[in-house]
Amino acid sequence: FSGLLTKVGVYAVLRTFPLVFAAGDARDVVLPILAVSAGATMLLGVLGAVSQHNVRRILAIHVISQVGYMVFGISMMTTVGLAGALYYMIQHMVVKSSLFLCCGVMERHAGSDDLDEMGGLLKRHRWLGAAFFVAALSLAGLPPLSGFFGKLVIIREGWTASWWLSAIGLVTGGLTLLSMLKIWTQGFWSPESGPRLNRGGDAGGRVRGLRAAHTGIGILVVAAVLIGLAAEPIYDIAFHAAEQLTDPSTYIRAVNPQAGDYVLGASGGGG
Repeated sequence: FSGLLTKVGVYAVLRTFPLVFAAGDARDVVLPILAVSAGATMLLGVLGAVSQHNVRRILAIHVISQVGYMVFGISMMTTVGLAGALYYMIQHMVVKSSLFLCCGVMERHAGSDDLDEMGGLLKRHRWLGAAFFVAALSLAGLPPLSGFFGKLVIIREGWTASWWLSAIGLVTGGLTLLSMLKIWTQGFWSPESGPRLNRGGDAGGRVRGLRAAHTGIGILVVAAVLIGLAAEPIYDIAFHAAEQLTDPSTYIRAVNPQAGDYVLGASGGGG
């Protein structure tokens, strides 16, 4: 749910704001509000995640800060900014879903998702540790993973017009990396520190029960890496979609051809 359905709201903003709320004189009022909300969402979200000591809560609160990047891209209302938001939204669905699956498997193995009761998972589950590490670095935005390219496009586009917002984006990325390393260090790297409630005679059944989760994690992590390696063609698709968002005449014609002709004529596009 947190990996996929939370992006429905972002898509609704992408679809409606360029067409309705950011048109004409409303643009000068709406876009600054979006920019401020993006900065607050990024910063407050990541601070909330850093303060947590529970894997599931850290990942859930990070949804807030990552949506802030998407709103940042939308708030510029430029083709590049919207394309960056689209690209980042696509890759985030993949990365966040893989991290939540990793969290579920970690909880099954450790008996809890509290970092105080984890530790030593890397010794017994190296593949899980590697998968979580790759997905975590992508969420933080390290190259050459998918999260890096999306953040790069958004922050670079916003640096001239809203340098303070780009600075918040960089700080948010650093704090995201800090919180992800906290999970990996305490959950995987550090010695076992809590009771292994799920370790024992049912190990074989537990492995069989987690086989589907392992498969899903593998597919999603590989997809995240491929999205990063194929960033240019995927970004081109996002850019073409953003062009249609900034010029809604095509969408208007598709919905109502007569209304589309009226809008074009009123704006001077009809000659």
